Amino acid sequence: FEAALSATGATQVLVKSFDSQLMFTALSRDTCSPTQIATDGLLFRRIRSVEFKALDGLAFRQAGPLDAKAIWAMNDDFFVDLDEINGYIERGRLFILERQDLLVACGISTHIIPTQPLVDLGMLVRADQRGQGYGSHVIAYLKSYYLARGVRPICGCAATNVASARALARAGFVSEHQLLRIFYSAEPAD
Repeated sequence: FEAALSATGATQVLVKSFDSQLMFTALSRDTCSPTQIATDGLLFRRIRSVEFKALDGLAFRQAGPLDAKAIWAMNDDFFVDLDEINGYIERGRLFILERQDLLVACGISTHIIPTQPLVDLGMLVRADQRGQGYGSHVIAYLKSYYLARGVRPICGCAATNVASARALARAGFVSEHQLLRIFYSAEPAD
């Protein structure tokens, strides 16, 4: 840990609060103590409810190549570019929520560790459709979809993203851990 920080000149690290070994290492450095600890994200790892109830008038489907431009049009800094969207589509990891042929929201899944049955879920809701529960509906659907396939879903959001945190909780997830940013002074301790 010390060698990596020294080699890179890093003055901060990100630590998942459930990683006790890394947390201990980051907090008990020999060369300098943390100057600040901030919560960057909320990690939703525990599932409180596995239920999913489809809502009338809404339909889910896997996205296809012809959907990429419509997804990009509703993008709100969620995707980097069209290539990223197309990558999710090609891997079968992008799902669309529609209401009467209107693209309302989409959800993605990303394998965290390729050898383990674990996926990180995310969602994007059209700006003019937010605040109606579509985000939590997408996450609840994806949670159910992956659990039925023997894959464990997890998710997270920025600590400042109150709307996403509420949506994830309504989708049946519980946040018991955080993504912490630990800052160190640039000067070594005496």
